[in-house]
Amino acid sequence: MSFPTVSLQRAFGFSLLPLKNFNWHLTLTRLFSSRSHYGSHNPISAESFYTSLLDKSTHIIHLRQIQSQLYTHGLQNNGFIITKLIHVSSNLKEIHYARQLFDGFPDQYVFLWNAIIRGYSMHNMFDSVVEMYSRMQQAFVSPDTFTFPDVLKACGSLLARRYGRAVHAQIFRHGLEEDVFVQNGLLSFYVK
Repeated sequence: MSFPTVSLQRAFGFSLLPLKNFNWHLTLTRLFSSRSHYGSHNPISAESFYTSLLDKSTHIIHLRQIQSQLYTHGLQNNGFIITKLIHVSSNLKEIHYARQLFDGFPDQYVFLWNAIIRGYSMHNMFDSVVEMYSRMQQAFVSPDTFTFPDVLKACGSLLARRYGRAVHAQIFRHGLEEDVFVQNGLLSFYVK
């Protein structure tokens, strides 16, 4: 089994690059033989397969290839895989692609918000961190312990003391003041 490279090139406008140390044919054969063994649809093995592909990705073209395969196999709305895709995009310094993925996902839950906020924070795009956190609040998505350290880092870097104090109040409101990561975020915010 192989990917129809010509049709992918035409449909998505990019050439195919091989993943580092990756055998497409062998991996796809294993995936589809294991899927037929468990039935026609086994989302756990598909998640494992695509997340392992993402771990091996080294270029935006790889990410686009994987995204096209997600659409082909009906997994474009799998939140776990899309969150991983956003993380890998951010790590590859493709934050605009990560944002496109985020904006295109229909059910933006807390892990997806954390992934895009962390991506912006990782690239010192602190205005975007604050903007996304505000949008998260407007969407009535409750932040968790992974949200606050990046938001506090942004507030400290922007010297947005009033906003940072409001975030501190939200930490208490959500009962997360005892979390070590949140405490470290608070400490670094107030030290700046």
